[in-house]
Amino acid sequence: MKPEKKYNVREMALHILRAVDTKRVFSDKLLESTLSKSHLDKRDKDFLTMLVKGTLRRRGTIDWILDRYVQGGVEGLPAWARNALRLGVFQIYYMDRVPPSAATNESVSLVRKYCGRALGGLANAVLRKFAAEKGDVRYPERSADPVEAISVEHSHPRWIVERWISRFGEEETSALCAANNDVSHVDLRANSLKTTPSRTAALLERQGLEVTRGRFNPQIVRVRGEISIVKMDGFGRGLFTVQDESESLVSLLLAPHPGERALDLCAAPGGKATHIYELMKGTGIVVAADISPGRVASMAGAIDRMGCEGVTPVVADGREFGARLPFHKVLVDAPCSGMGVLGKKADARWRKTPDSFSFLSDLQFSLLMGAADHVAPGGAMVYSVCTTEPEETDDVVRKFIEQRADFGVEDAAGLLPRDVVEPNGSMRTYPHKHGIDGAFAVRFIRK
Repeated sequence: MKPEKKYNVREMALHILRAVDTKRVFSDKLLESTLSKSHLDKRDKDFLTMLVKGTLRRRGTIDWILDRYVQGGVEGLPAWARNALRLGVFQIYYMDRVPPSAATNESVSLVRKYCGRALGGLANAVLRKFAAEKGDVRYPERSADPVEAISVEHSHPRWIVERWISRFGEEETSALCAANNDVSHVDLRANSLKTTPSRTAALLERQGLEVTRGRFNPQIVRVRGEISIVKMDGFGRGLFTVQDESESLVSLLLAPHPGERALDLCAAPGGKATHIYELMKGTGIVVAADISPGRVASMAGAIDRMGCEGVTPVVADGREFGARLPFHKVLVDAPCSGMGVLGKKADARWRKTPDSFSFLSDLQFSLLMGAADHVAPGGAMVYSVCTTEPEETDDVVRKFIEQRADFGVEDAAGLLPRDVVEPNGSMRTYPHKHGIDGAFAVRFIRK
């Protein structure tokens, strides 16, 4: 048996960044796996989380900077070298508490280790020169090219900036992009079957965390900083789970009652299914379906951790789900572009392409149509996505209503705070307006 390799925190971050860059793995999954297997203390786990997520989130700006120091551009360098340089620039430019000399020396050592002395010399020259000149960085002028200016300053792909400027204008697009980079907290939902938000907040404060309460849902406890939660006291006992406040509003909109039958058709990783069961006071039945066997297995673990015995995980395609009895409440939390969570999912903005919306909207409509037949007369169905793009929100709802005259939209204002409800009755949230993830949801009633 080979001995376990020992890496320092920056080297662990480099391995994750390179894997995301070259193998297209998902950074959050790889980071979670690395943290769970490591023997790092809390401080180093939080530092690793910040390095990985921060470097990925700011990659657009970092690459723009590096292209001015690397002949031929940073993309022309080997993956080890370019990601070590990105890591160095992130620390020098965005992390005031890290001495530039430490960031430079560590990154140069990593380049030498994985790419040799020649590229190590290049890295040393680039990072030392940038550290001396970082105060002179000037972004492109907004008046000359607003798309380029916002894209570079706020580290978003040009096509996303163009799309949002056409809908929101330059100032609001800049604010939205800035909010996507200002992710300074993690939201947790206190498990009402086991504890209260007040007791959860006190438990976290005893662990040295800075805690506030949710703005729109009192069940949410917000922890300051980008930190690793899974090893916190209370998580393993199911006293709380990670869930953005925007996601928690979806289950409130579904408004399940004790003793009802509820169906969550795209349930993994299980956050909303367990929340539904909590809102049902631990009574009734929740069927949590997902098409992926692996995700269902993982969800089963989360359900068990939260103590939600009445939630049954099943492997099923939501478009062809079969059930003998109708459900009082049905949730379709459909796969989507994730354009509302570009802040939380650090590498997401670099994966997406402008041609994915048509496929996703067709899938979302198919899931909604498949779910409709399982709603009991007089029952409710909620359609939700973690995006605010029109192709995946209003267009899907409009198409569904045209096809299913037996369903009507119910105003969300009766169930949610007015600040998150639009005039047409839909729920819609934005990071720059509400301080939570971007999300959309609409509640249908079967006539």
